[in-house]
Formats: sequence, structure tokens, C-alpha cells
Amino acid sequence: MKKLLFLGILGIAACHTDEGTAPPTTPAKDTTVKIYPASLLDNKKDPVCGMPAGSGLEDTIHYNGKVIGFCSDACRDDFLKNPKAYAIEYK
Repeated sequence: MKKLLFLGILGIAACHTDEGTAPPTTPAKDTTVKIYPASLLDNKKDPVCGMPAGSGLEDTIHYNGKVIGFCSDACRDDFLKNPKAYAIEYK
């Protein structure tokens, strides 16, 4: 009887292993910042905060057939709320 109990416990222990069962991982978020050169933009500066386009704007939208650059998604979002409130200076 002791032999059967020992073999049963040994069998359970052998079947229960954590090897090869790593927890699922979430793909890493792409944190790469894309810098758009001023030559691709139709504006000389961010229409919301005034940052010069030559400084490398990180976000863009297409508005009235133009590519408008922004320094951040916050400035872009402010512009999209009321685009007519911002005078756009084109090249």
C-alpha cells in the first residue's frame, strides 16, 4: 500500500511542471517617435503653440488639402477641436 501511495504521489508530481508554460506576454507598444522634416509640411510652425517646423514636428494631419505639422498629439487635438481658431502660416 505504501508503495502504491508513493507511486501515486510521484506520478502527480511528475505531471505538474511549470516548464515551458511562460505567462503570455503583451506585445510592446511602439514608442518610436516619428519626426517629419519641414520639407514635407505645408506650415512653417505648429499653428497651436508656434514651435518652428524646422525643429522636427512629430504629428501631422491633412487639412484643406495641406499637410499640417504639430509638435505633439495634444497640439493636434487642440487644432482639431476648432481649426478656424488658428491662423495657419504656409510656406
